[in-house]
Amino acid sequence: MSQTLVHENPRELIGQPPAGKRIRIDKQKTLDLSRGIRPNVEKYDQKVTFKVFIVGDVLPLTVRFFTPYQRTPRTRAVPGFSLSQLLELPFDFDPDVNPDEGPVNVEKTVGPGCYVLLTSKLSGSIVGLYKLSQDPVQVIWVSQSWLEALDANFEAPPDSQFHPDSLAPSQQAILVGLGWDTSAFVMGQNPAWITIHEQYWRLAGLTCSLAPKEKRTLSYVREVGRLDSTTDQEQVQMSLNLSLSASASFGWATLSASLSASFSDSRTTTHTTSITTKSVTAVEQLLENPSTAPLTILEWQLVDRFLVVPSGKPPAVLETVQPVSVMRTHPVNVHPIITALPPSR
Repeated sequence: MSQTLVHENPRELIGQPPAGKRIRIDKQKTLDLSRGIRPNVEKYDQKVTFKVFIVGDVLPLTVRFFTPYQRTPRTRAVPGFSLSQLLELPFDFDPDVNPDEGPVNVEKTVGPGCYVLLTSKLSGSIVGLYKLSQDPVQVIWVSQSWLEALDANFEAPPDSQFHPDSLAPSQQAILVGLGWDTSAFVMGQNPAWITIHEQYWRLAGLTCSLAPKEKRTLSYVREVGRLDSTTDQEQVQMSLNLSLSASASFGWATLSASLSASFSDSRTTTHTTSITTKSVTAVEQLLENPSTAPLTILEWQLVDRFLVVPSGKPPAVLETVQPVSVMRTHPVNVHPIITALPPSR
């Protein structure tokens, strides 16, 4: 039976993982999963008994599994908002157990080659995908300096191998940074708040389909900077326990600095946080498909999402769109002719 253990001396866990084989994030599989591609799991052919320890602290986690079968073990959780917690998962893998053929103990289907998916319990963003091995003790460390977050600007959006009909309007967010209330950490207390930096790609205004040889005038609005989903400035201040008496001088630039400092203090990968004023521009373009085949144009914009989460309270959310976009076409070898037009009066 799995259990979450709060270590009696959590400072002993800080800076080094417990004994066992450390499992590192599979970055390519994690990116593929954000685009809707499940990992392919090959079935292991020998019985094996092993344990998996998931070490977490400030970030509440949901734990799921990918096995060779449709039915998978129940999800688990790591509560978060603590200095160090251990989720212990013992497994007794049996290759003869097939949960798709009848009522069996589905826990026995988790074995070498299966994947553990960790997501943020607060937002559903992907923390990482981890492949299990046959080692008797395996450790996934999602804690402080051992967090393996993907790099900011986590690669370009889907390319030609992804058919446009199967794509969602936005990709699943991926966690790229984590911070917390370090004043509580210094005192050996649980943090009063945590900060999360996530990124995802969303389809933008140039996205459309053209028939063979079709010409079309396309009008749309381009957004850059803060989205309407952003929480008001005062709530963010309160979530960060920043003095409201400084509201007159407090602006988004100050908030950017505060968030950047929290990610830096967490000892994860350093990220520069920039929250700019929202800008809306009307765009009008003439599009032409020069080929004899249908053409789909996909324009992707990268969105940064920041969550400031006080313990036991709803999060404050900030979303900002990057000014640069990426265009994909399907088929990949066909390129539209795009002519900018003056805005209509």
